[in-house]
Amino acid sequence: MEIASNENMEVTVFMPVYNGSEYLKESISSVLSQTYSQFELLIINDASTDSSVQIIESFNDSRIKLLHNETNLGINKTRNRGLHETKTKFLAVLDCDDIADSRRLEYQVKFLKENLSYAACGSDANIINDKSEIIGAITHAKEHDEIAVNLLFANQFVHSSVMFDLEKVKTIGEYRTDILSEDYEFLFRISQQFKVANLPFKLVDYRNHSASVSKTKLEKMNYSENAILKDIYKPFELDSNLLEIPYSFFTYDISTIKKENISLFFESILTTNNKKHLFPEKIFNKIILNKWIEIVIKSKSKPVLNSLLQNQLFSYSVLNWRQLRRILKLKFKLIFS
Repeated sequence: MEIASNENMEVTVFMPVYNGSEYLKESISSVLSQTYSQFELLIINDASTDSSVQIIESFNDSRIKLLHNETNLGINKTRNRGLHETKTKFLAVLDCDDIADSRRLEYQVKFLKENLSYAACGSDANIINDKSEIIGAITHAKEHDEIAVNLLFANQFVHSSVMFDLEKVKTIGEYRTDILSEDYEFLFRISQQFKVANLPFKLVDYRNHSASVSKTKLEKMNYSENAILKDIYKPFELDSNLLEIPYSFFTYDISTIKKENISLFFESILTTNNKKHLFPEKIFNKIILNKWIEIVIKSKSKPVLNSLLQNQLFSYSVLNWRQLRRILKLKFKLIFS
């Protein structure tokens, strides 16, 4: 199913496939139904053992280019092969169980052509279940500076919504192959060298599977997230014990962290950024204070609360109504407890 080279082709939609037969037809169809026409669909089959290849070959469409890994390489190495096989200016990612909105390529190509300093743009997303029913939504920060700071605490991209300017991205390197969450780490590196954005449209349906995560995969995820945090926070020169604070934003669990580390972490990164100017100070201080407030409310700790209230950057004026109500409620509760 090789297609002839076309000098007018601007976009490659890259879809890695490993035993994806259940949702593959729906995903491929969503790409072929795009309002934007100058694209090819590059599918790399990672040695599937189900009917994935037969489903792909059932599409009689010259825009599809199917390649095969001789052995199962895994998603990270397959993503890297996709980077190297792509010859067009832009590369759009779509996993084989997700669905692209028909306007996705049109909107993202327009954005990247009009904003030449940007290396990547993603979008908001619908969350769908195994029956392709919408059960929720994912929204992330939109502007570059806001994304860059929030990446210190969590991935800010739905990977299946991302389009890359390939010339810029190839200067960054490849996806790491020794970790999970490889897309998070890759996009963080990109954000440190180029501008990135999220478009304010739901341009992809992201499938949330009901299957439980195995203990082995959970351990690998924990290892990967800690490894990523160590790299991300290197410029801040933090004691490794303090990384339990940003890690708690991954796990949504602060029950095991040392309360005294909370204030120390936030004060340290605020001070370091003030000295090194790693991120624009105004947006950095705003987001970090919001994260600090969030964890103070969860901690229900009087020393942690007092440390926040006594910080020179803190002001009640930075709080929204919901935060103000919760902070005051916690303050009075701790006073009279």
